[in-house]
Amino acid sequence: MRENGQLEPVGAHPAQAERFVAKALELRLLPQLGEYTEVATQQTFGATRVDFVLSGYADGSRLLLEVKHVTVADYPVGQVPDGIPKVCHVV
Repeated sequence: MRENGQLEPVGAHPAQAERFVAKALELRLLPQLGEYTEVATQQTFGATRVDFVLSGYADGSRLLLEVKHVTVADYPVGQVPDGIPKVCHVV
């Protein structure tokens, strides 16, 4: 809620992002990820854990997919709520 009482929708639960992507993968809604046939979740590679591993590509490759959750709200320029860094890096 903004200071003026206006409600703003924000992402508040990180697991929701993974559920959303899992459903999108199941329904094949992300064609840019190619023609995969298998989806595995929470796989470990050495000291790294990834959210999804897509496999079954014609060339035998795998795609490691990590989902990141970001809270989103339309804050006025220069007004970021306490506890959220003023600088973010998006990769």
